[in-house]
Amino acid sequence: MPPAVETADVFAAESERHIGPATIREGRLLAPADDVIARLGERFRGTGWTPLLTPTEDGSPSLALLPIALDRPVQAQRTWLHALLFIATLATTAWAGALHQGVNLLQEPGKFAVGLPYALGLMLILGAHEMGHYIAARRHGMSVSLPYFIPVPFGLGTFGAFISLRSPAPSRRALFDMAVAGPLAGLAFAVP
Repeated sequence: MPPAVETADVFAAESERHIGPATIREGRLLAPADDVIARLGERFRGTGWTPLLTPTEDGSPSLALLPIALDRPVQAQRTWLHALLFIATLATTAWAGALHQGVNLLQEPGKFAVGLPYALGLMLILGAHEMGHYIAARRHGMSVSLPYFIPVPFGLGTFGAFISLRSPAPSRRALFDMAVAGPLAGLAFAVP
């Protein structure tokens, strides 16, 4: 059972059910959704429970209380892993760039620089995209990892990159801002 935390001033529960250890309360919001989740997030901080607002099938709000501590301290970043993946992806994209220019680096390793313009352009766009997500998330107080680049030795030389969201979004607006910031940042470098 979730702890006895006051929710009635922001959410009027009309029914309650349990799914495993989670508690689902259906009802109506008494304040804007972003305010409700911010207030409840503060009230449940440190309890080991996380409140989430979700719509029911008919579109009315429900408050899910989950027995997981999303506000726990985040593990330290493994910067060496991010750097290693970045360097490996830079190498595989340079390899792919050289192959697109008709240079096989196994036969002519001294022509590695032929693939660098392709690699640097692609990595700049990809890096800007991921850093757009990262910076927007950090501005909204979310915990996120540095980008993980994914090298592959064929095709484009990469499967892309991703960041790991390590805390819930404080609001739908924050989630939207984080989502749209990546493509916009990538586009800012891709167009020129």
